[in-house]
Amino acid sequence: MAKEYNAYLFDKKNKTGKIKLVETSFGFHIIKIDEKKTDPGLKLAIVTHKIDPSEETESVIYQKAETLALDVTKGKNIADLAKEQSITVNTADNIQLLDENINGLGKQREIVKWSFNKDIKIGDVKRFDLDNGDYAIAVLKTRTKKGLLNIKEAKSKVEPILKKKKKAALIHKKITGTTLEEMAKSVNKSISTANEISVSNANLKVGGRDLSVAGALLYVKENDIKAIDGNNGVYIVKVVKKNIPHEIKNFSTYSNTLTNKLKNRSAKVFDALKGHSEIEDNRSIFY
Repeated sequence: MAKEYNAYLFDKKNKTGKIKLVETSFGFHIIKIDEKKTDPGLKLAIVTHKIDPSEETESVIYQKAETLALDVTKGKNIADLAKEQSITVNTADNIQLLDENINGLGKQREIVKWSFNKDIKIGDVKRFDLDNGDYAIAVLKTRTKKGLLNIKEAKSKVEPILKKKKKAALIHKKITGTTLEEMAKSVNKSISTANEISVSNANLKVGGRDLSVAGALLYVKENDIKAIDGNNGVYIVKVVKKNIPHEIKNFSTYSNTLTNKLKNRSAKVFDALKGHSEIEDNRSIFY
């Protein structure tokens, strides 16, 4: 607006309802103040500024990455070196030949290809330039050969299973008696009742959801007492009553559900066909 407008309108002495003749370079104007707001009309904004590293900073980071890679190549421990320089060391386990992502680094196909290169040996080191301008120092720690797992790797998977079976066997030895009450007393446990247990409703009152127990209960006759080794513990069960399900005359709903589930298993079918076929997968050479 013209400065004469501002001078009149924003003068604190001029109150609401006042009328005045104001002259500007555009002519004469009769101005009436209908309303004055106390809100100053301030606007808030967050201003961000991207700070890019200078050539000197980039050079220093590059030299640190090169020095770190060289020190690791000479046999120094990468964990110790990283701790000295406050650098994070990430471990990427179970990388497959056609994987793209590396733990902590995101999509890094070049590192995966390098780790599977036949000319690269255990302990080899290489610096990789990342898309964001950072550097990654990769060290090949181990390779898993095709076939059976070695004892060390298999132990972590088999040991919990064997321990569970051993614990179950020890519990079975402690259980004595012929009635449910006597058996519960022998192991200092109380009896609880679970209603309407089925494969679709396998939530037990003790131990939570256990499909193995719910499935085994289908084959226990009424009033029989059976010991069942579940996923969450050993259960001594007595089936008080079995509800016979209603006869289903039309299975189309269930058929459609199963059909839709099978349609989503195309990837598993491909893996099964590949496993049973004499096909050598060389996609990693070109990708």
